[in-house]
Amino acid sequence: MSVCTPAVESVRLRTPTFRRWQNLFSLCFEKRIRPKQIGPLVKELLSVAPAPGRRIAQALLKPRNPGSTVTDPLQWSYVDELLALNQIDIVDVLEALLKYSQHHPTHAEIESQETGKPRLRNPLALESIILYRMARCITSAERPNRASEVRGVIEMAAQWMISLCRSDDILQAAMGETYQVQQQALMIREELGMLVEALLNNTFVCQTIVDSLPSDRRRKFAKALDTFIPFLAQSSSHVATRLQMNTTRHILVDPATDGVLVGGDETMPHEASVVDLPFMHSRAGLYIYINALGDSQSLLIDLIVTSFDALSNAIYRSDPAQVIFSLRSFVVNKIPTLISHWRPSLYPPLTTEYCIEQALTRLDVHTSQSLVSIFGTTDSNSKMVAGVRQDFIVACTLHGLVSKQSIGRLLGQTSPKSISFGNRSNEDFLVTQCSTNPQRVEELINAIEAMDGNVGAVVGAVTRTIQTLCLNKETMSLRNICNSLSRRPQSLDVILQYTKSSNLLQPLCQLLDDWRYDEDQGEHQPAYEEFAAVLLLVLAFVHRYNLTILDIGISSPSSFVAKVLEQGSTSQPNSTLSKEQSRCLNGWVLGLFETDETGETKGISDDTMSLCSPQEFYLLVPTLFDQTVNACMVRVLDVDTMKEGLEFLLEPFLLPSLIGALTWLTRHSWEDHGNANIVMQVIDKLVRPTSISGDAQAMHGTILSIVGNRLEQSLRTLQAAQPSRQDIEPVLSALQPYLNNQRITNCHITEVQSWMQNGGLQACIRNTMQSLVLWSSTADISMMPPSYTHRQILLAVRTLGPDTVLRAILEEVRNQTDNGNGAMALDVGTALICAPTAEVPQSSSTLDLVTSTIQAPPAQRLSLREHLRLRISDKAKVQAMDVADAEALVRLSRRVEAQMAGPQIQMSGLDVSAPDMMQTMQGLDMTGTVADTAALDAAINQPLDLSGAAGAEMMDQALGLAGAGGALDGIDLGMGAAGAHGGGDLSMADIDAGDVNMDGLGSAGADDDWGLDLDFM
Repeated sequence: MSVCTPAVESVRLRTPTFRRWQNLFSLCFEKRIRPKQIGPLVKELLSVAPAPGRRIAQALLKPRNPGSTVTDPLQWSYVDELLALNQIDIVDVLEALLKYSQHHPTHAEIESQETGKPRLRNPLALESIILYRMARCITSAERPNRASEVRGVIEMAAQWMISLCRSDDILQAAMGETYQVQQQALMIREELGMLVEALLNNTFVCQTIVDSLPSDRRRKFAKALDTFIPFLAQSSSHVATRLQMNTTRHILVDPATDGVLVGGDETMPHEASVVDLPFMHSRAGLYIYINALGDSQSLLIDLIVTSFDALSNAIYRSDPAQVIFSLRSFVVNKIPTLISHWRPSLYPPLTTEYCIEQALTRLDVHTSQSLVSIFGTTDSNSKMVAGVRQDFIVACTLHGLVSKQSIGRLLGQTSPKSISFGNRSNEDFLVTQCSTNPQRVEELINAIEAMDGNVGAVVGAVTRTIQTLCLNKETMSLRNICNSLSRRPQSLDVILQYTKSSNLLQPLCQLLDDWRYDEDQGEHQPAYEEFAAVLLLVLAFVHRYNLTILDIGISSPSSFVAKVLEQGSTSQPNSTLSKEQSRCLNGWVLGLFETDETGETKGISDDTMSLCSPQEFYLLVPTLFDQTVNACMVRVLDVDTMKEGLEFLLEPFLLPSLIGALTWLTRHSWEDHGNANIVMQVIDKLVRPTSISGDAQAMHGTILSIVGNRLEQSLRTLQAAQPSRQDIEPVLSALQPYLNNQRITNCHITEVQSWMQNGGLQACIRNTMQSLVLWSSTADISMMPPSYTHRQILLAVRTLGPDTVLRAILEEVRNQTDNGNGAMALDVGTALICAPTAEVPQSSSTLDLVTSTIQAPPAQRLSLREHLRLRISDKAKVQAMDVADAEALVRLSRRVEAQMAGPQIQMSGLDVSAPDMMQTMQGLDMTGTVADTAALDAAINQPLDLSGAAGAEMMDQALGLAGAGGALDGIDLGMGAAGAHGGGDLSMADIDAGDVNMDGLGSAGADDDWGLDLDFM
């Protein structure tokens, strides 16, 4: 690749040839020429104005409007087409993109100087999109297809990496504390990281690097990676860690250095010198994995045994009954389903029945059929699982995993008691039943908590039925279903063992967003009641599992549910209320608190509910309570009247409003307002109602479980400040049954205190590893599993940091290795690091972050796996470590990577449906363009019939022309394109240096007087 000085480059770009190419692309943009039709024009111009690919790419990517932030989808579509025609290559595109990027160091220096003149640069969104599309070409092995192109791409990738680091340093130094990185700039970093990763995963690129890339360029590329990876890790740790692993691969090893890694100035012996310990699957390893959730023969046996171990651990720890029930359902209903999936991989004489028999034999050699005898107790928890083994065997029989004749042998009974066998349920058949008989859904909901092996099919049928009812807006049937589910928290736990939260909640949220009053319904109260039931179920899910708006499938901040979760407990000042909101609020105040001649409140009428939709009402609830409390403070509203009016909110059709009301009250400052007496009366009325109907009572309990913990903390604060108050304790007593109902990874204070008293978290982690290794290595396989909770590891990572936790694990691995238990300790340490965690943001299959305007979750701290990768990749520090410590680190790293390695999916991060690409595209400024590039490709590459208005409208939308004054009117998208000013066919006669005013296209003087200089590397 030739290198030009800035002066020479500037002269070349102002030659008539370059200007004619620029004119061609300008006219193509103006006349909206389709990408498939630009090839003949390019070939025709090449015949009269030959130009190398780098000049063509520069003419195409040169900004036409200085300072513009709007991207044209045709620009990257033309890039794709010219790549396909081999008129340009990836090197040309990357070079031109960097030339007009603000990230080029020379341009960054200009950017840091407030000259006030328009700067010739491309929008950040365009850079991000083109980098993504180049990475996609590399991943699909379309490019690079020549060794020279590989060498050029490697050089340009190195330039891009150094440029991003340098430009950031320049801008940060110039702007100081005021410097803030734009979200789109962070996306560009991630896109570049994914492009480099695609290069290092491309077989042809790797082979070319090994065969023909000079050592100095290889070393330069490795140095650029060493600089870029820590820079990338600040914002995209998941991509940085993948890149870090690639830097230690063979392609960056210089054969001349006898197996020494090329990168920084220091070198270290290759890791092959570290001898692995025997590979061992310990009982403790899978036990850890099941607790964190949850050869084929060994896998099936271990899965069954450790699932029972996890259940035993929960009983031993006296975990809540709901936790034990969830584990029991997992053992009885989920494990047989999982075994069924493995059955095809078993070959005679190995059978599932043999594996199950071996597992049960290992499980209780010296115990009876019931888990009660394991503990020697008959408490409520033990009674709950007394028949778990029999239920498990019966469920396995239902799935055809064992024969009925073998049940007696498996139960250890010569003549087992009579056992009733049901029929195996079929999900499709159940869905059909529900579609014809809505009452069948209620029966299936009752069956979710059964222990018969059919729960998977039942959950699938209920989920699909809810989705169908939402689609058809059958709200009356949904009301009964949602009411039934929201009062069964155990059922919710079981449901999420079989489906994602978004599969169930996204349709419900969409229904709430689209809810409109149907005049055929007559009264408004039934609509409010149906709305309340659906909303309460969504909020119950969100609270119990601490779900985010992304987890439940919401893609827009304007969604009603998103507003409720973000603003549903915030009072609005009167000055910010619209006229419509003020009218609605006044109507509800009168409906609740207006009295008749006898002093009785008039109540909520249909006219009151008709003032606003249910969505508007729930968003106004905090404001309603704020104004109610203030009215009582200034004695505009009598307290007794207030309490009488609040009774109307205890009706089922308004009951979920208590969530917003009580949440607002919990955030109320007791000290600042001086209205504690009034607020306490409100809370007492809502928490301890004097009378409430049966249906409302169940909903009321669900609501208290949602707000209970936060309300208790608020009341404890008031109690500490005013210990003489007598009205707090009754409310706290009423809240007691509804506390601590969340299924999240937070630890209870008693757990934390016990760990602190035993030497702190670091010592507890080492003690936990020791007990797990001892338990796995003991000959007495019926030994009780040690007390273990994965919350301990998660808390340690949060509070101590991943480095301290990893250091504790490594120290114990080394000590156990010295004691002869190294293989077992490695498996336990690997399980601790690889165990699943709910703290990793979930990627919902129903959520499209490409078009979503929801802010993505903030970047998480490095996980143990990611931190281990960074530790092993720091060659200098590893070399300086003690030999035994370094060996423990290398062995653990190998084992973790081997365990996490699944089927190789070719750069799934570059697919628009994959999590990484969704995160990458999040936040792009796509104003005036089509955000979904896949949809754009489909639109602009399909034959278009312009004979109808629908076709023209479709093309306007696809190419971003809607509202452009009839952009397609009179324009033929064939070879003869009539411009907006009339004209005829677009041909080479139109492409002349004088046809277009280049000043108007943004010739920016000194901003263009710089080229691509490799010296800064």
